[in-house]
Amino acid sequence: MANASNGDSYTSEFLPYFTIQLTPPTLSEIAEVLQNGMQSLFHDIKVDIARCPYLTTAPYNLAGVGLGGNTSVVEFVHDGINVPWNYRTRNIQDVLTTSCHDSFIIGSTYATKPHMPYYGHLIMNATYRAPMDIRNESRLIFAERHNGQTRIKKLTDPNQMIYINKGSFFISEGGVLKMTNGSVACNLMWGDYEEPMLESFHDFIRRQQCPEIHLQSDMIAVGTIINDKLKFISAERRYDVNLYDRNEFHCFSNYGAGGQFISDITPDTTEYEGYFNVAENMSVIPFT
Repeated sequence: MANASNGDSYTSEFLPYFTIQLTPPTLSEIAEVLQNGMQSLFHDIKVDIARCPYLTTAPYNLAGVGLGGNTSVVEFVHDGINVPWNYRTRNIQDVLTTSCHDSFIIGSTYATKPHMPYYGHLIMNATYRAPMDIRNESRLIFAERHNGQTRIKKLTDPNQMIYINKGSFFISEGGVLKMTNGSVACNLMWGDYEEPMLESFHDFIRRQQCPEIHLQSDMIAVGTIINDKLKFISAERRYDVNLYDRNEFHCFSNYGAGGQFISDITPDTTEYEGYFNVAENMSVIPFT
C-alpha cells in the first residue's frame, strides 16, 4: 500500500453499475499461491507483501499516489447485445462521478472513432475528487498508417474517457508492472480503420500487428488479474502464445513504444517488478 490514500467518501443516489462484495483471501495466502503458481514460469521469482512506491513519480508517472483505499475492480459486460463491438461504449466519467468514493482509476481497454480521437489501446489513468473534479492522464497507443510509427497520445480532456466493448479497471487501487531489459512483443492497433467494422472483436484482435519492442528503459504496464475461467481467443503464431479474453495488460513508455502486452521474447534477460492490491468489491457495468 502507498503512504497516502487516494480519496474520501462521497455518495450518490444513481449508480450506473451494481456491486458485488467479494471475500478475498489474506495477502499472505495470495502471496503463497502466486509464489507457487509462478515458480515454473520464471528463473527467479519472489512474492512479498511490500509497500508500494509513489506511482506519481518516474518511471510510473501515474495520476494516483498508490494502490490503497476503497478497492474495487470494475468490469464492462455486454453479453447478447446486438450492437457492433466498436459502438458498445461507456464513459468512465459516468462511473466516477456517481461512485461512492474519491478515486484513482487505472486499467486497460480500447478506444475507437468517432467516440475518441483515434482507434487504439487505451490505458485509463485518472483521479476523481467529488463532486466533479476529474484529472485525466490516460494514454492512447496506436500506429500511424502513413509511416507505421507507434504514437502515444496523452489524454487530458475529461471528456476523452470513453472506452468500447470490454474493459477491466481498478478503482482506488490496481496492478502496475515494470519491465526492464531485453525485448517484448505487444499487439498494436492502427489509429484509423475503414467503417463499417463488420468483423467480430476477436477476429479484429487476431489480425493485429505484433511488433518486437527493445526495452530502451523501463516500460510500464497496467491491468487486472481476475480469478475466473479463461476464454481462449487465438494463438499468436509468431511467438506461440495463447491470447485470452482476460487479464490484459497495456503498456507505455517514455520513448514512444507500447501496446497490448503479449510476451517477452528474451526470457533470460527481461525482468519484471509488479505491485498489486486485492479488490474488496466488484462493480459490474451493464451495456444498455
